Amino acid sequence: MCSTSLGDEAKPWSRDGTEIYFIGQTSGSNTVSYNGTTDEIDGFTAYGLGLGANEGHLGMNLEFLFGSTSDTWNGVAKYDADIWFLNFNLDWNILKARLTPVITGGVGLLGMDGRNGDGSPYDETTFSCNLGAGLRWDITDNIAVKVLYRSTWAGFDYADEWNQFDGVTASIAYVFK
Repeated sequence: MCSTSLGDEAKPWSRDGTEIYFIGQTSGSNTVSYNGTTDEIDGFTAYGLGLGANEGHLGMNLEFLFGSTSDTWNGVAKYDADIWFLNFNLDWNILKARLTPVITGGVGLLGMDGRNGDGSPYDETTFSCNLGAGLRWDITDNIAVKVLYRSTWAGFDYADEWNQFDGVTASIAYVFK
């Protein structure tokens, strides 16, 4: 039993509550083919906010992240692009302890605004899905941090295959009890 005030010794700790959090995500580069050409999306960092609700071992989260990256077509043309994620995830906190492994997965939307290989602008939003695993640590009754390795897949119209973005996600949350 852990508590943060002297009067709560008899009350067991619980993760239950609503949380708001700041989130950051890094991603490595990703190469896909497009009509016989190659498209490499450079690594990027995205930042955003999330809102979650926890009960028992489960947590539901809604996240919005925004960042920028570069597109390289056939190793020659390089264009800046904005990228954003809107994720709805379900977390499974394996242990009912302050430090626990967590498995996450969800669906959402991923958008890019940049330029095609011929230099023409594009703006596309597509379905995405993600899976990840990591650790959650409830430092106090109201402060939690989470670090995940997460893969996100998105099926853009311009690509002949699904784009896969792999990277580390970190968040710090304030939990309302």
